[in-house]
Amino acid sequence: MESFYWHSRQDSLFAMSEERDPNTEQETILTDHQKVHLEETRTQLAEMEAPLAVAEVGKPEAAVPLPPPLLTLSEEDDIESYMLIFERTATLNLWPKTEWAYILAPYLKGDAQRAYCNLSEEEAADYDTLKDEIFKYYGITVDQQAREWRQWKFDPDKPIKTQAFEFWRKTRCWLRPDVNNARQVVEQFACEALVNALPDHLAQQVRRHPYRNMDALIEVIERHWLVSKMERSERTARLARQGCVIQPEPSHCSTEPLVKPKEKLPSLPRCYKCGELGHIITSCPLGAKLMDCSWACGERKTED
Repeated sequence: MESFYWHSRQDSLFAMSEERDPNTEQETILTDHQKVHLEETRTQLAEMEAPLAVAEVGKPEAAVPLPPPLLTLSEEDDIESYMLIFERTATLNLWPKTEWAYILAPYLKGDAQRAYCNLSEEEAADYDTLKDEIFKYYGITVDQQAREWRQWKFDPDKPIKTQAFEFWRKTRCWLRPDVNNARQVVEQFACEALVNALPDHLAQQVRRHPYRNMDALIEVIERHWLVSKMERSERTARLARQGCVIQPEPSHCSTEPLVKPKEKLPSLPRCYKCGELGHIITSCPLGAKLMDCSWACGERKTED
């Protein structure tokens, strides 16, 4: 029975093989050939990539350019020039400004180092805050920088280009365009012009009080102007009680030229012989006799 089923299965398989399409067999053979070719290609690529991977692993990384050497701050250095050189170096090397304070810290000495240590960790990480604190330790404030800018004078004996850059540096240190925006710079310059237009005594009093903007300056001016008016009123009343003549104070904005007193002409010499002007007795045309001084010199002989 089992042999019967086995022979019938073989007959059916043989019949199916005879009925198989030859085109299908050809496609199967081509597919198998493509698979073999694909496997061989993958094997060759793997063999080629192996040495490349080894070479890539052993390849050294690209060298990162080292930052230029910075000089340590010394006592002889000008702190403003030192900070300016550092800022230019950091800008040219594309250092992030958030890291400027950490880069600068190891090179600080003396008062600058103490200023850095007295700040908190967050404040010391901000370069602008650190710079302001260092300048305060060196006595460099906005008022002091404005005073230096105001007192700057042109020297005809120095090169013009050198003085122009010096004036520009003083202006930049005072106005701080790297920190202040355009409106703050204009407002600061307008405040300085307003103070310069005040009367001298009032301008001196206003400059003794710090101000940061136009509103604060107006408040300071109004306060001192009120005090000045009260002082003038009290002085006028006191002079009136004493019976003194009160003269009006000259206006600060008056354009009339001040009248200068007439200068005295040099007096001519007068001759004591003839009484005329323009000569002395030794050159008198009347022929004055000179005094005999031989007695004082011991040359005069005694008469017998």
